[in-house]
Amino acid sequence: MPAGPVEGAFRVVARHRFLPGLDLDRVYDAEAAIPTKREPDGEITSSSSAPAIMGLMLGDLAVEPSHRVLEIGAGTGYNAALLATLAGPTGAVTSIDLAPDVAAGAAANLVANGFAGVVVRAGDGWLGAADRAPFDRIIVTVGVPDLSPAWVAQLAPGGRLVVPLSLAAGVEAAVAFVRDGVRLRSLHLNPCGFMRLRGSHADPGWSGQDDGRAAFGRLGARRASGARGGRAAVATEAGAARAGTDEVTVSIGQLEVEAVPTAEFGSGPVGESDWVVARPSFTFLVRRR
Repeated sequence: MPAGPVEGAFRVVARHRFLPGLDLDRVYDAEAAIPTKREPDGEITSSSSAPAIMGLMLGDLAVEPSHRVLEIGAGTGYNAALLATLAGPTGAVTSIDLAPDVAAGAAANLVANGFAGVVVRAGDGWLGAADRAPFDRIIVTVGVPDLSPAWVAQLAPGGRLVVPLSLAAGVEAAVAFVRDGVRLRSLHLNPCGFMRLRGSHADPGWSGQDDGRAAFGRLGARRASGARGGRAAVATEAGAARAGTDEVTVSIGQLEVEAVPTAEFGSGPVGESDWVVARPSFTFLVRRR
């Protein structure tokens, strides 16, 4: 748990008030992600994330008093309460959840615990909240294989976006990005495993579970140095395997990621040691620090 304001927020906001009726040992287990909604087929579609990864992500987000914050994925409202505590009375927090019942439950929990000022909406988080923008900070609490252009457009210059990003099946990291023009550059990565995004941009073929190690041979891309003319040649996962892509395994924390709009990817340089992961909205240049 990061010391300072984040630790203070966790001490102020009681998690059990957002998870009533559960055993307190489980509620206050730092590694316990607690399912809060299941579909008829048994699929878990909402949960309260483990406090350990919440603390790391909030530490990287670095919310300050008066900040405007957007949260994608409302859950129980607990994380929004932490955000509101960090942003203070002069800040503003907006939380969006795809499921109307989840959004309503989060809103009720927030009101009951003294956080009526948090705006909770039911809607597609991929679209953000343009009428509440710009945001100093955006945090995504579901796993995604790509970044929404709306999030980046609604993020203030120099603002931070923290998002569980899947670079390949089995390689997921909570990436803290800072906006630099139309690009985003990572400040820090933490291994993680989140439920994946639902809604209009869900990817049913993706699995984001991660063991904290990244094998680049599975990233679905060739190294820039192997491309004709020194340019990156993006390949499918199967294509990369057939091409005999080198596999180099490193810790997630040793990586840095640069996100470039895919439509503009050809205009920028690619380093000799970059791995290139292309997605519809953004292309990710992954390299060792």
